[in-house]
Amino acid sequence: MDDSVNILLRDVCDTNKFFKLSDGKTLALGRNPETQILDTRCSRVQLLLTPNIKDGCVTVEHVGNNPSAINGVKLSRGEKRKLEHDDIVEVLESCYFFKLEFSSETTNRVEQKVDSSKSKEKKTCNGTLEHFLKDSVLPPPGVWKSLYQDCLILFSSDNIQSKSKVAAFDLDGTIITTKSGHVFAKDPGDWKIAYGPVVAKMKELYENDFKIVLFTNQSGIGRGTLRLSDFKKKIESIVRKLSVPVQVFIASKDDIHRKPRPGMWKHFVEHENDNMDINYKESFFCGDAAGRPANCEPNKKKKDFSSADRLFALNVKLKFFTPEEYFLSWKTPTFILPEFCPALLSKDTPLLEPETAELISKSQEIIVMIGCPGSGKTYFSITYLVKNGYVHVNRDTLKTWQKCVALAEKSIQENKSIVVDNTSPDKEARARYTGLAKRFNIPCRAFWMNTTLEHAKHNNTFRQLKNDDAHEFIPNHSLNSFFKILEPPTLDEGFKEIVRVNFIPDFKNDADKKLYSMYLLE
Repeated sequence: MDDSVNILLRDVCDTNKFFKLSDGKTLALGRNPETQILDTRCSRVQLLLTPNIKDGCVTVEHVGNNPSAINGVKLSRGEKRKLEHDDIVEVLESCYFFKLEFSSETTNRVEQKVDSSKSKEKKTCNGTLEHFLKDSVLPPPGVWKSLYQDCLILFSSDNIQSKSKVAAFDLDGTIITTKSGHVFAKDPGDWKIAYGPVVAKMKELYENDFKIVLFTNQSGIGRGTLRLSDFKKKIESIVRKLSVPVQVFIASKDDIHRKPRPGMWKHFVEHENDNMDINYKESFFCGDAAGRPANCEPNKKKKDFSSADRLFALNVKLKFFTPEEYFLSWKTPTFILPEFCPALLSKDTPLLEPETAELISKSQEIIVMIGCPGSGKTYFSITYLVKNGYVHVNRDTLKTWQKCVALAEKSIQENKSIVVDNTSPDKEARARYTGLAKRFNIPCRAFWMNTTLEHAKHNNTFRQLKNDDAHEFIPNHSLNSFFKILEPPTLDEGFKEIVRVNFIPDFKNDADKKLYSMYLLE
């Protein structure tokens, strides 16, 4: 073979990016800045590729921890294969596609060989890559931009126009589904139109003067498990298939833009529609995450994985349809909304139950707060008790329960009342303070936060969205564990009274109040 031949390994989703292979020199392919692969499933050295120009091939050896694939056929650790022109290398099985290209005389020779063997097909788990590969190299039909440090990614068709009527859709499970039948796409080409009437409906909406907008959560981009360049090509292919101007909003992280939170809609209304007043009577949102229980519709055995799409529509005040309602004209299905509705919280709710309970005692006492993280214990303690002279005993501040007990004892000896602002989920934790009260012959009351698990998760998420540095983000497992080990307080423990405390929110401004009243959890 001619020594002048060039061997390139080209990124399928970014054809301007390629690696040039030199005869006899091994190229290490894996998770590194050159490939831009961030996926931790991919080893730093996943594959070793060694060209042999004389034989007209490249030897690939798999050395990573997780499988790769060649032309859709799995390649396991220690395996070697010979690669030829046009072979597809999947750095991880079904992910991160590269195409091997021989130039010069080699190309002609290999193309003739391929033709004579009836063009062997590159197969993936769900069919062929050929359509995707062909589509992915076409010029993009619009413009991309990244906003808010890549938390929101936006695609706009070249000829998109602002409209007062908005037809908004979710993407996965609504406009498209997987060809493979898997829940998650196995590769960028693993998609098909979800319902037969989709394309015709899009054309009808466009002709009826609607702006078509897609809002999709894609946290894999933020986590590094879904390559943005792959997803961009996928979106462009989908837009071509829909054959109408489309605007696509992609939430890549768990922030204000992720549905059901209103960030994507807010940005659309304020910045991407020329400040046109939205016709809410005609506009709508359609999505498959609708809170439907199992067996609520024909052929729907499983319950919906979440309610995010329905809650998103409620948050931004859009009419809502499931895909089956909109595309197939099915009747409105049964659905279940979350038990906790933040909009129903009221300042008219009594702070304490029973309402006859005394907030501030006229005599010295110990108050033991009981409640999960995020239930509002600290806000209540500081706002209502510490400001009235109670000493604040808090493990987050003091770090150990021994220091908490020491401060409590010292304060009692100084004739001060104290509030113990800890979670205190069980009798053992509370006994330290009921025992102290008994020893010093002063009353001890339990103030038990009337905050549910979902309410606490909502509070926690609200703080996260507001970048509240005063409160550390609490993982859900910490909240769940509180309710698993909770022993409801009883008078037998030594409490004079058990008082339920309702969470009554207070806001710095109307914007915070509006956000808090929305559904923030999926």
